[in-house]
Amino acid sequence: MRRLWLLLAVPIVALDQWVKWWAAENLLPKLYVSSQLHFAQPFLPGVNLTYTSNTGAAFSLLGGGAARWFLVVVSALAAAAIILTVCKGWVTRPFGVISLSCVLGGALGNLIDRVWQGYVVDMFEFTFVKFAVFNVADIFISAGGACLVLFLLLDVRKKGPHAHLDENGR
Repeated sequence: MRRLWLLLAVPIVALDQWVKWWAAENLLPKLYVSSQLHFAQPFLPGVNLTYTSNTGAAFSLLGGGAARWFLVVVSALAAAAIILTVCKGWVTRPFGVISLSCVLGGALGNLIDRVWQGYVVDMFEFTFVKFAVFNVADIFISAGGACLVLFLLLDVRKKGPHAHLDENGR
């Protein structure tokens, strides 16, 4: 059953890719004079829809040519580690597996962009605070990661500090 939860990554990837396609089609003007790819439209109070192409990681860190393949390898290794973790049964509870599936879906969504385009399309920008422009994949990576930390903290507390010991204290 826990392996089936990994399939949650599929609609996450599909949603992420569709929103990125929509952003490219609707937020990026067909003809533009500026060489900077940064175009914004109001979306919700405090949030703009802003097309940006990010060659780096979060906050455009590690941007540039060689970083692309480094980030591809890191994303692929993270995805493989998540799949291995679930398939080996190292995380079996639904909340933990769902959290990992969210991170997996986000990682795969950004991985697809980096491999095929060389950059990740971002579109959500807060207007009330200076923060990175982000995408659907980033939301699932962040939310899934936060839920995973919560799961691990609660799971350790539930099992107790000596849960790994058998009845003989070993």
